[in-house]
Amino acid sequence: MAESFRAMVSDMYVNQKLSVKLDLPKNRETVLDLFERVRREHPMMENFKRYKEELALESAAGVFPNRWLAIRSNTVRAGEVNGESLKSAYDLHRRLLEIVPFYLSVSPLDIESQELLFGFDLAASGNHDAIVHEALYMGTSFGQAFDVPGAMAVDCQPVIGLSLGNQVQAIFEVKTRSGAKSESDGEPEPISVYLTMRRRGPVRELRELVDHFFDACAARRGAAAQQGGSSYHPSDPPRDRIQLDEHVHSRRCPDWVMYQHMVCLPSARSRRRRRRGPSSGQSS
Repeated sequence: MAESFRAMVSDMYVNQKLSVKLDLPKNRETVLDLFERVRREHPMMENFKRYKEELALESAAGVFPNRWLAIRSNTVRAGEVNGESLKSAYDLHRRLLEIVPFYLSVSPLDIESQELLFGFDLAASGNHDAIVHEALYMGTSFGQAFDVPGAMAVDCQPVIGLSLGNQVQAIFEVKTRSGAKSESDGEPEPISVYLTMRRRGPVRELRELVDHFFDACAARRGAAAQQGGSSYHPSDPPRDRIQLDEHVHSRRCPDWVMYQHMVCLPSARSRRRRRRGPSSGQSS
């Protein structure tokens, strides 16, 4: 994971989803030819797995960056977890957009929608909803409406959608999991922050998947970061709240535990959840 993200989050991932109207081919030759092509370009993606309603090619567990490609009836999804840079993830997704339509016989008229998701996990224990409520709403007019003595937030998962023109939408979502435990190691699940760029409708040419949407979204994200200041990050408010909570309880935590929370060491837990993404976009 890039150092700029390492100091902010425990895991960072960039996912992509291409949805089509007609069912995709799933015969052995077509899928294996595609997966073999991808494996030649990314040798660490060597695990071929079959899940419920899904065929997937993945990197081995514990390998970073962790990459995956999955095919369902009407969607092709892919992602990279904890890459060295955003460029690494962008290169993977651009390449898949170039080769997947030809192997799976996807035509421009068949395109239903295209999504690019940036996901950020923040390690946190305790009441996730209270953390998000205090980070995003404390001191605001909206937050004051729910300032009830003795009350505690039990569901605070904001979703904000914006129309950016040209059939492109941006969706910001915060996902909490208070009390949930990872299936792999039993540790508390993190708070997740998602930024999803989505375009609906067919395209005139397949190259528009890269030229008119993917590259435009990547450029827009970079411009937004510069406009907001080099230190701004979508996960800043909840991350700052988590760090404050950890500081309050520091007397009960050894210094090295506090250090781990502050630098957010990468973890490999809950990879399937990262693949699913938020309920608003990457769940299918």
